[in-house]
Amino acid sequence: LPVTGWLSNRMTVSGTLSNPELSGTVHVWDGSILGELFENGTAQYRMKDGIFYLDNSVGYIYKGAVHATGYISTDSVDVALSVSDMDLGRLFRDRDFGGSLSAEGRVTGTLQSPSFDGGFYCREITLAGSRITDALGRVSYSNRVIHIDHGRFRQGNGEFIWNGNLDTDTNAISGELNFSHWNIPSVAAFLRFPIHDVTGEISGSTALGGTNDPPDACAKFQVETG
Repeated sequence: LPVTGWLSNRMTVSGTLSNPELSGTVHVWDGSILGELFENGTAQYRMKDGIFYLDNSVGYIYKGAVHATGYISTDSVDVALSVSDMDLGRLFRDRDFGGSLSAEGRVTGTLQSPSFDGGFYCREITLAGSRITDALGRVSYSNRVIHIDHGRFRQGNGEFIWNGNLDTDTNAISGELNFSHWNIPSVAAFLRFPIHDVTGEISGSTALGGTNDPPDACAKFQVETG
């Protein structure tokens, strides 16, 4: 497990030499885990039969806080996770994201191939130059693919529901976006259409594919105003 940084640890050892049991409190700061930088963190822990248990752990990473409770072993992970106000711009450094993320769910799988299932909420996001507010929904992550189920958000007067996937390795996107009262200049900016001097709002749905830079779209809509 690639880990860097500073560590202070107070530990109690019991059991036998062939099967020791450990418990204690650890403090880490100014380091990284699996290449992801963290600022500060503390945890109460136990280790028995080769399984590492986390109790009441909290870490500060990308301007947010992460709380975790569960266990980690060489071949499996099961951790209840809560994230508060994590900086999306720092989390997705190579993508045009801004804003903060809060989420709650469970991490399973392995350290080498973790999976996540839970819910998320973002007060405000900037994506490809567009401002999105009140985003929430169910999210899962597995094999480098993010799936959002019934994700809702707002943009100006527009209301949106998204169901689909994003491959974090290839930027491949697939899914359907249903919308009402979407501002036409915002539509053009999101899909990178060369449209100028057009105003109004549309409602309908669009199927998205290809990649998110920019996506392919097949839309059905009606003009509400313009």
